[in-house]
Amino acid sequence: MGSPLPEPAGVPDLVGSGNFQNKNRFFLDDEQEIYEGYGALRSAYPYTQFNAYGRKLEPVRYKAAILENEAMRAVFLPELGGRLWSLRDKKRNRDIIYTNDVLRFSNLALRNAWFSGGAEWNISMIGHSPFTTAPIYAAELTADDGTPILRMYDYERVRGVEYQMDFWLDGRTSSLQCRMRISNSGKNVVPMYWWSTIAVPEYPDGRLVVPAKEAYASGGQDVVKTSIPIVNGKDISFYENTDEMIDYFFDQERGNPSYIANLARDGYGFLHIASERMRSHKLFSWGHDENAKRWQRFLTENAGPYIELQGGLGKTQYGCIPMAPNTSWEWSEIFTTIDVEPACVRQPYELLEEKLTSLVRNLCGTSFSRLEEPHAFTKQKGKLVFDGQGYGRLCGRLRNEQDEKPLSSHLEYPGGNKAVDFWIRYLDEGHLPEVCPSEKPLDFICDRLLFKRLEQSSQSADKDNWYAFYQMGVYCVWKEKLVKAEKLLLRAVKLSENPWICHALASLYLMTGDNALANLFMGRGLKLRGGDLSYAKEGLRLLALGGGYEEIILAYKKLPRDIQGNDRLSYYYCLALHRTGKTAQAKAAFKPRAYFMLDDIKEGTDPLRDLHTEMGSFESNFSQ
Repeated sequence: MGSPLPEPAGVPDLVGSGNFQNKNRFFLDDEQEIYEGYGALRSAYPYTQFNAYGRKLEPVRYKAAILENEAMRAVFLPELGGRLWSLRDKKRNRDIIYTNDVLRFSNLALRNAWFSGGAEWNISMIGHSPFTTAPIYAAELTADDGTPILRMYDYERVRGVEYQMDFWLDGRTSSLQCRMRISNSGKNVVPMYWWSTIAVPEYPDGRLVVPAKEAYASGGQDVVKTSIPIVNGKDISFYENTDEMIDYFFDQERGNPSYIANLARDGYGFLHIASERMRSHKLFSWGHDENAKRWQRFLTENAGPYIELQGGLGKTQYGCIPMAPNTSWEWSEIFTTIDVEPACVRQPYELLEEKLTSLVRNLCGTSFSRLEEPHAFTKQKGKLVFDGQGYGRLCGRLRNEQDEKPLSSHLEYPGGNKAVDFWIRYLDEGHLPEVCPSEKPLDFICDRLLFKRLEQSSQSADKDNWYAFYQMGVYCVWKEKLVKAEKLLLRAVKLSENPWICHALASLYLMTGDNALANLFMGRGLKLRGGDLSYAKEGLRLLALGGGYEEIILAYKKLPRDIQGNDRLSYYYCLALHRTGKTAQAKAAFKPRAYFMLDDIKEGTDPLRDLHTEMGSFESNFSQ
């Protein structure tokens, strides 16, 4: 069962909805080198938002890629970013990672929609991957010893890099083996980010073990260095001692194996091991106050609580690290079981860590050579079994035209979506195909070579094509070339006033501080596209940011009745009523609702509680 995934929004993410991790305050020494804020982005552009989902559950079907032997069974979801959905120890008949009992979307990712459970692969941007709810390529190949290998990969547009993940089961160690690779074949240094994020069950009396004596801790906006495992008088290796939501990024000592383990009280659990390039491991806990419990219940049905164990290339998730041009990074990860005597789980932390470090050394070899050694199949072609986005095909075409270095020869990017076909056709014909203003744009450009081509054709073949000026305009907004963006978008709106350009101009004027013009254009856009739930949610959001409360009331009243019933839109309406002095009407609008829940409540926010506090009324039913 799950929430159906809606179509992506028809407008680009220009203003951004705010990543709370980009607002931290750091209390660290100058030798820490955590690259705080490096690579931070205002929005997820060119990736669009998934913001029109609900919480109603129904049967949903997704394709799965399965690796299985006599010891383990691993299930991956290539349609959802390659998520490792479940990993089962067949000998003990136990799941070693947390598998949710539903697939329910919530607003915790760069593109809004995110779901808990399994292991996800977060690349490029600070936060969850832009591929969280997107298909990526899947291929199969075979190692020299006959071992089946599952490969999943794709091209990431913002950084212009390829990433590849090869998975196979090792019968000798009852483990899932992973060989990861990121390739920057471009000309520029790019900010790079990678965190393998693994949900594991939160066991009663469970314990975390990691070879570190210190950690970077963040339980809000402040990031500090702290000794572990005793923090504020509590042993946080017993993770039930974490009261509130918190991150611990463990500062692992060089020369020791890089690992993190989750043990149940009976000594059984999950072990994640990584080669040296993976610099850090992390614990994320929702905490154990009432708000934490509500978040846990909000994300699932009956699967119970979980914590996250993560491994990353940087010391923390608060910045990227520089990746040189013409460079590839590879590393290995192992997902496996661990089993110690139950009495060991209650040992002093130093003794338990010493025991697990010894076990990991025995598993990997004293020199960890098995983790560091390259694999012959890494650069071999596989047999494609599932198509991804297709943007690697477009990038390859653009690079070929500019005589730039091609993408990896062993990775293929056929198929893809209609947007890629649209741009390939444009490159073939030299002018943009006609785009109907009533249809949603397929995607948005972020490649400088494609922008240059549009600049050229807009002087001749596409001089009267609104879509050419629109695409160039949103690209310039993203690049924060706002004067140029305004000229391009005003040219576009003269050629065709439509909801897409109105939204872009509203975003632009919000960024320049001209709220009156922002509200004017967003109001126009809503008149043209108010029946589109995704567009209406974005439109009222921008109006609220610009203080356009009268415009919100007018737009809301003209929405179709089924759209008006959406809780997020109703919230904006009540907010506007209150901010325009109609607080009694705002309170009355809440009364018919026995239970008011924002399906897309964002981590770190509680707008309903804030509004009720402003109005001096009851608190929200969901409070974080």
